[in-house]
Amino acid sequence: MLYKRGGRYWIDITVDGVRYRQSLETKNWQEAKQKEKERIQQATAGRLNKRVETFARLAFGEASDKYLEERRGSLAESSYKKEKQLLVPLKRFFEANPIRKISNQHVLDYRQARSNSGVGPVIINMEVAVLGRMFKKARRWQVLAELKPLRQTVSSVGRALEPKQKER
Repeated sequence: MLYKRGGRYWIDITVDGVRYRQSLETKNWQEAKQKEKERIQQATAGRLNKRVETFARLAFGEASDKYLEERRGSLAESSYKKEKQLLVPLKRFFEANPIRKISNQHVLDYRQARSNSGVGPVIINMEVAVLGRMFKKARRWQVLAELKPLRQTVSSVGRALEPKQKER
């Protein structure tokens, strides 16, 4: 889609599930149409955004290690350890799959497999949240956009005892 913003033309396109929004650096409609075609070709060939595209092409195990290393500086030590722990079953399940090849159905299969192995919904939701942060880095967040978190049962806290009940 081609649109005008602040006097300049911009594109908003999605190619292979990756969204690109970029300025075309022109105020001329004809020039903008030509540049739009060029950018679509570049995006299709995988040459438009190298940093993100490179991360999305990595095997899941390698990408998760890179993700963790980048997150290390912004997380407390305990949070870093927790994310590292949450990535272990994800690595085992997705192994050598590149992030850009992981689909919505793969994530649903992962959740089902983890649920069948006796893991609770709270842990599964936390694992999928880490996966979501990795997808966001790879600009593939739309894969998880439609997924709702698993329902978590809340245990009853109970009620306070009255003084007479305490005495008994």
